[in-house]
Amino acid sequence: MGETVAPARAARVVTLTYESTEAVLALGLVPIGAVGRKLENDFYPQVATALAATRRVGDEDAPDLAAVAALRPDLILGVKLRHAALYPRLTEIAPTVFSETLRGEWKNNFRLWTAALGREPEGAAVLADWAQRIAAAKRRLPEAANTRVAVLRFMPAALRIYHERAFATSILAELGFPRSEFRAGNDFFEELPLARLAELESCRAIFWFVWDDGDGRALQRERDVTASAAWKSLRAVRTQRAYRVDDGIWNTGGNFISARLLLEELVRRLATAG
Repeated sequence: MGETVAPARAARVVTLTYESTEAVLALGLVPIGAVGRKLENDFYPQVATALAATRRVGDEDAPDLAAVAALRPDLILGVKLRHAALYPRLTEIAPTVFSETLRGEWKNNFRLWTAALGREPEGAAVLADWAQRIAAAKRRLPEAANTRVAVLRFMPAALRIYHERAFATSILAELGFPRSEFRAGNDFFEELPLARLAELESCRAIFWFVWDDGDGRALQRERDVTASAAWKSLRAVRTQRAYRVDDGIWNTGGNFISARLLLEELVRRLATAG
């Protein structure tokens, strides 16, 4: 969004995305302000304890700029995808650094936050630890290259299948899993109509999560699809390798705190399943 001058080693940081909150925590710094969950009016469970002294400043879609300003931060971290229109007002509060987008760019964004915070040694240690975790997971999952895994999200208006540029599927790709054979016009996601569920027959495992906006439509969609004959006939469902997982960890959290939890669950599920 232009140029900014960040402090050499910022200490009073406000994070406007769930991803940047997790990145900052992974670097050993607790933000003084962070966005929280919209409906629950709190923080995601995987970071809640670490953020016990952090002020909630709205949610990722609607940050509370008055609350941000009241904290007198020395650096604000956000994302152009969500907050481009807020950038001029944010820069009046403190130096502001935006990533371009979210999704599968989480490690590149982590490198950006590391540089903005002047914590390159800490960032290098986090990335090295992740590489070791991936190597250990690969040893537990020797058949990954021959195992198709589908990642689905139930939403109020649609069921999505994610491709390699989403958060969870970027980790699957790093482990060597091939993408599902379901074809997309992009590498992020596409809608999965009930009539095309049969195309997931080649997947040995399915992980799905739900994002509900509070009116129950996504939960009802999940009930309808998972009760259908088309769903029950899928190989992964028949062999009891279809797993409901947490949206906050597998999708929304978006950086190293959630990534570690996701990796642990993935290995536990699939290594056990053979």
